[in-house]
Order: sequence, then C-alpha cells, then structure tokens
Amino acid sequence: MSTTFRSLHHSATLSVNDNITTTSTDAQDDSIDECTALVLTLIDSLPFLPLDLLEEWLPKAAGLMSRIGSAEGRQKCRDRFWEVLSSGEMDVERSCVCVAWWGTRGGREAVLFEPRNTKYEMSGALGSNRDLKRVSCEDAKVPDT
Repeated sequence: MSTTFRSLHHSATLSVNDNITTTSTDAQDDSIDECTALVLTLIDSLPFLPLDLLEEWLPKAAGLMSRIGSAEGRQKCRDRFWEVLSSGEMDVERSCVCVAWWGTRGGREAVLFEPRNTKYEMSGALGSNRDLKRVSCEDAKVPDT
C-alpha cells in the first residue's frame, strides 16, 4: 500500500495543472486539474491506511495541496480533507491520530493556510538590510582590564 501512495505522491508532484473535464449529469462545472484529482484521490484513501502509514501520509497529503495551481482546486481539497477528518469516515483509532495531527502537529496550519516562503531563516537573524557594517574578529576583541 505504501508503494501505491508513493507513486501517487510522485505523480502529484510532477503533474501539470491542465484541466480534466469529467462527465456528469450535474449542471455545475466539474473540471479540475490533474494535480487536484491526484490529491483528492490521496485524501479519499486516508481512511483505509494502517495507523503508522496514516501518521506518515497526513502531512504529505496536506503538503501536496500547496502544489495545486488553482485556488478553486485547493479549496476543493481543503473541503474534502476536512470532510474526511470530521464526517466519521475514520474509525476511532484513526480519528485519534488525525485529532493529534490536526491540533498539535501542524495539521491545521498545513491544511488551512497557504505555505510561507520556505527559505531557511535563523530565528533572530538579521533581516535583508544590506548596508549593515560587517564586524571583523578584531572589532570583537574584549579590552584588557
């Protein structure tokens, strides 16, 4: 099962954002891009994963949503993710894993908010002000007492 999920994840990361039109009898527009379709497939499969794989794939599925090109597609995935987590599709053990991930392991932020720029920054580091004076080791010497 893990191999299937890895293949699906890999396909979603390489997918293009071309629309796929589905045929349905509904009057609404059901066109979604390939990446959205793959992410929705991954989300729909989460209730059937063993617990250890569920812990691994919850953040990966949430992370794939940021790769979706359209805001409408991301919203469809968010809605479906929330529906899977809250509608009773998971059994008790899987629900406990999902609640812990949502509340304390960054799940809420990963699903609901757009990803920030992922440049590496050090907490308290200097900003982008380029005209700061460079300090050499000689400048940092402690005076003799």
